[in-house]
Amino acid sequence: FKENNFYKPEVGFYGGQRNFILKVPPKTFNLFLATEASSKSILDLMYIGLTRINPVTSEIVPNLAESWEIKKDKKTYLFKLRKKLQWSDDVPLTANDVVFTFNQIINNPDIPNNYRESLLVNGKFPIVEKLDNLTIRFKTSKPFVPFLRNLNIPIIPEHVFDYLIEKDDNGKLPLWNWGNLETNPLYIVCNGPFELEKYFPEKSVVLSKNKNYWRKDHDDKQLPYFDKVTFDIDPRKDQEYYSFMTKGTDTLWLTESTRLFETLLQSTHDKKGYSVYNLGQSKSNSFVMFNQSKAKDKNNKQLVNPVKSEWFRNLKFRKALAYAIDKKSIAAKVYNGLAVPVNSMIHRQSPFYNHSLRDYSFNLLQAKKLLHEAGFKNNQKGLLFDSKGNPVEIEFITNEDNDLRDRTCRAIKAGWEKLGIKVNYKTRPFSEIMNKIKQTLQWDAIFIGFSGIDPDPHSNKNIWQLDGKMHMFNIGNPSQSTRWKSHETSYQSWEKDISVLAEKAAMEFDFNKRKKLYYKIQELELKHLPFIYTVQPINLIATSDKLGNFFPSINSESNFGVTTWNIDEQFIKPDKKVRFTYVSSN
Repeated sequence: FKENNFYKPEVGFYGGQRNFILKVPPKTFNLFLATEASSKSILDLMYIGLTRINPVTSEIVPNLAESWEIKKDKKTYLFKLRKKLQWSDDVPLTANDVVFTFNQIINNPDIPNNYRESLLVNGKFPIVEKLDNLTIRFKTSKPFVPFLRNLNIPIIPEHVFDYLIEKDDNGKLPLWNWGNLETNPLYIVCNGPFELEKYFPEKSVVLSKNKNYWRKDHDDKQLPYFDKVTFDIDPRKDQEYYSFMTKGTDTLWLTESTRLFETLLQSTHDKKGYSVYNLGQSKSNSFVMFNQSKAKDKNNKQLVNPVKSEWFRNLKFRKALAYAIDKKSIAAKVYNGLAVPVNSMIHRQSPFYNHSLRDYSFNLLQAKKLLHEAGFKNNQKGLLFDSKGNPVEIEFITNEDNDLRDRTCRAIKAGWEKLGIKVNYKTRPFSEIMNKIKQTLQWDAIFIGFSGIDPDPHSNKNIWQLDGKMHMFNIGNPSQSTRWKSHETSYQSWEKDISVLAEKAAMEFDFNKRKKLYYKIQELELKHLPFIYTVQPINLIATSDKLGNFFPSINSESNFGVTTWNIDEQFIKPDKKVRFTYVSSN
């Protein structure tokens, strides 16, 4: 047993490949359409930005940019690109590409994306200018603490995308049809360590080494070391485990099916050659939310059933249902003890986490008391009715093909039914759920999650901002979609307070003052429950000992990045005798 708290890569060996398994096929190879994990995992290996976050140290380090300077006004940033950068098709990568990415793509009102919100300061997008082929100037309207951290946004090639943002005769952007699964890989030009080689529909995705990737190792050898990266598409249950044990893949997340941990340990008596890393508490957050939108359709009719809307906006109702969720039982029975209850979007390891927060511990008596105070009553059969005599019935959904979420939802359903609520639970495709959240608003309660929450809480801005595209529990702002113009939702005072506090925190350079602002946000969030957080799993990752420079970090920018943040430096070790080890990585 040992602790890993520093990373010193060794010079590796060329050749071989890393293999992964996707439960579902990718939906797109278009960076700005990718919302689900399968597409994003692939694209994360194909595109990089000006900077990147070192997950071991949490420092901002150079990537496409070799250096930067922050002027005294704390609003002006000068970035210098590396010399001789090239796209995968041999076209030079210059300041033109950077300015195009920010001005023509990210700040384009016709191209909804999650990057724009993270760069806004007082609602204003930064001025982005080219000074010469290697120099770019960014200027924000006010000092903005997280700005530098947010410049890890992927840069895209102007020579590929410039014609895709010119509207056709029907007023549509060709961008939305580009990068579909039938697109010729030659047209998908990138700047990351790997490029798309081939997609075999419903079977696999193959990436190959990008010969123009900029990074080199300590011996000045071109990275990456791997020739290829493959993603096999296989929805079968426990296929990751079987593939890992037969050496088809190199790593295995044991939290995907925690019962495999004991099985894996038992198998070490006759199958050796891998290590298990304990990375501690996950950064992913799973939660329940209720539809609090008041947005209307074109006939000025509220989209959410007004009867249910009144329930969902009733704080005592939300608190009652929070008290009816047995988080400790979910951690013990669904996750076999390899999870902990959570009460905040901000990770416990973050310096901004408020340790004084109290949670809604499982208490059915308190839940029933709150419901009765809010005017709800049970009939002789125990069924719950509101003050107007309406039976309380909720449609409850989560995404399909996720066993842990399914089992968690069934536990939540059981708790709510003890209050007399009729719960109609179903699993639905992820794309359908996102359409319900952002477009139709035809949903009651959803169990979903945020993955890879950044240590800096400002990454949550588009969740807290009233017009943020991830303000999912109350969608209906014209900035989210033109369809809400003149049909927008209404906001509660606490939503506005959180939004204002988040804006203040982003401009506060004094660390202790900034921390207090985020403490207050967490207190308001816990009090008003836009999200009812459940549990976070303990991250256990098994890896083949033949994988060199493998250093998983929970502070990576995504779940996939935990094991791949340094994939350009990873390699296959020469054959040697190996043994089973258990490693704790902090």
